[in-house]
Amino acid sequence: MDDRERIIAGLWSHIRELNAENIRNFPAAARAIDAGAHTDDVVLAMTAAAYEATFQTLLVLTSEEDLDELGATGAVHGLHEDLLSGDPTGNEGSDLFR
Repeated sequence: MDDRERIIAGLWSHIRELNAENIRNFPAAARAIDAGAHTDDVVLAMTAAAYEATFQTLLVLTSEEDLDELGATGAVHGLHEDLLSGDPTGNEGSDLFR
């Protein structure tokens, strides 16, 4: 596994870490479930938000101008472009946007 693959895998491990057993660790999620939201929907919404936050962060961190200014290349260049293809479920995040 190369550096880019390790970075993407690590990011996805955090994006996909929420589930029905741990979602109630977030008070707002617990309140939503207690108010009648389906647990799976809350997990899905929060996972999609985690993906979006990760993507936007990578986009900012790997912009051409910033990389050129910092002299950075290699593993981080265009990393946001590879995020969906690194989804460990194999479905490139399609379940997050249904």
